[in-house]
Amino acid sequence: MIAATLLFHVFCGISSLISGIIVLFLKKGTSIHNRIGWFYFAAMSGVFLTSIIVSIYRLNFFLVLIGFFSFYLVHTGIRYRIVKSAAESNLWDRITTIIYGFIYLFLIGFSIYAFIKGATSLGIILSAFGLIGISLWKTDFKYFVQQKNFSAKHWLGEHIGRMIGSFIAAVTAFAVNNIHFEPGVVVWLAPTLLGFPLIMYFNKKYLGSRK
Repeated sequence: MIAATLLFHVFCGISSLISGIIVLFLKKGTSIHNRIGWFYFAAMSGVFLTSIIVSIYRLNFFLVLIGFFSFYLVHTGIRYRIVKSAAESNLWDRITTIIYGFIYLFLIGFSIYAFIKGATSLGIILSAFGLIGISLWKTDFKYFVQQKNFSAKHWLGEHIGRMIGSFIAAVTAFAVNNIHFEPGVVVWLAPTLLGFPLIMYFNKKYLGSRK
């Protein structure tokens, strides 16, 4: 059972990395981009679900953490692609948004506990993911729960940022599991720092002024 789960987890991970790279360089909005994008979403979903089982087997909390964060990004990225106006959101959007909020509050609380206990690296990692998540979640809450509209291209900016962000998270998972470097926090945060310019580039390319 666990061997099959591990194998499927690796398959989904490799599939998400390969399809993520392909989607990244395809022209956005084309039929091939959409098809491979949905395959990427399915692969990332598989990574998240299997990460829960694998983390229990390996007693690896971080695997669930990054699996959740990457799934959150790809899930909300897909929802922004579908829900192009706040009024189009549904009950499921509101429920998942509230659940995500509680999880990020837990991460921030856990990071404070880690700092108190002297686990500085753990505290930095948890607070980084928690604060990034909360900053994104605030937009989700306004859009999906309060149903407040932003600019006409707002959905596109969120879609691009979150899909690329989920890919960065997938790269982070690969790096953490395969690159051993001290301090370890560098391996955790380097993909985010290196990937952020990609988000800026594609936002500028496809959104311009967002008007």
